[in-house]
Amino acid sequence: NQIEKGLILYREMQLSKAIMNDVTCICILQIGNKIGSLELVKEVHFNIVSANYESLSAVVATLIHAYGSCGSMEDAYMLFNDIPEDERDVVTWNAFIALLAGEGNTEKTLEMFEKMKDANVKPNESTFNSILLTCCRTGFVVEGVKYFHAMIKDHGISPNIRHYGILLDLLGRAGDFNGVKQTLESMPMEAPITIWLSLLAACKMHGNVEVAKEAFAQAVRLQPEDDSAYVLMSNIYSEAGMEQLAAKVKYSLDRRVE
Repeated sequence: NQIEKGLILYREMQLSKAIMNDVTCICILQIGNKIGSLELVKEVHFNIVSANYESLSAVVATLIHAYGSCGSMEDAYMLFNDIPEDERDVVTWNAFIALLAGEGNTEKTLEMFEKMKDANVKPNESTFNSILLTCCRTGFVVEGVKYFHAMIKDHGISPNIRHYGILLDLLGRAGDFNGVKQTLESMPMEAPITIWLSLLAACKMHGNVEVAKEAFAQAVRLQPEDDSAYVLMSNIYSEAGMEQLAAKVKYSLDRRVE
């Protein structure tokens, strides 16, 4: 994350006429992505073509993502479409799907996912991260649940904690607390505090005090020093008209801080 130092080193490298390799290109593209410099991305793109690195999927994937992040979706589309279909591997497809998902274009994201499968490219964990995330952001509950189960049954991919977290966030936002309970019970790993805080936020949104109690207890058990759970639970009690319980949680927080 030392962007300025990275840029200085890159310019020194150019002055010394050192030859860029594929790793250099990826690193500079990541810098261009973070600072939103389309000019820098185009400059590195020229170097990539000159060095014949455009056949390396990791380089192309980073380039696609960098163009999209710098607001040039047209260049990202063009770059992806210029790759022959039989040369698009899972890394390239994932980069483009993640870019569409990041834009919030759910329908286009799911469409590209189906095209990926039609091209006989097997999706992986990263693919489903993007698919589930775009469903979550736009509230596509039925689709999100469908893709989650398809990931397991059709593609043999065991969900990781990120997959579970996105699914639980999706179900919680939709107020499907039965689905939340079933998902939590099916998880082979312990839910981290981020999931419990997300669930608390969903409980606040839908006024579900009972589920909030369990989420609060788990969050405090995992990270008793975190204020977020106390604040959320106090607000949930207050909004439910349970002022005494809200005051009790606030008192616990004040005592803990002292």
